[in-house]
Amino acid sequence: QQQVIVAWMRRQMERLRWRPETWAKAAGLAPTTVSRAISPGYTSVSSIPTVHALARAANVPSVLDFLEGRAGLAPSRIVLAAM
Repeated sequence: QQQVIVAWMRRQMERLRWRPETWAKAAGLAPTTVSRAISPGYTSVSSIPTVHALARAANVPSVLDFLEGRAGLAPSRIVLAAM
């Protein structure tokens, strides 16, 4: 669900002290991609490639790393590392 993704995004921005535009640029995404996703009332779900790019820029494992067995961590450790 988008709420879970938004909560993760907000935690990462706080941890990195990044604004949405900064994170989008670091991930190679359009500046509005992050700001729109965290906006109240946004109902679409961020795509896996978008979340993957954001995770790479934030230097945390992504859902694709986990699904492809590249995360090198147990699922519970991935959740903790991303928090």
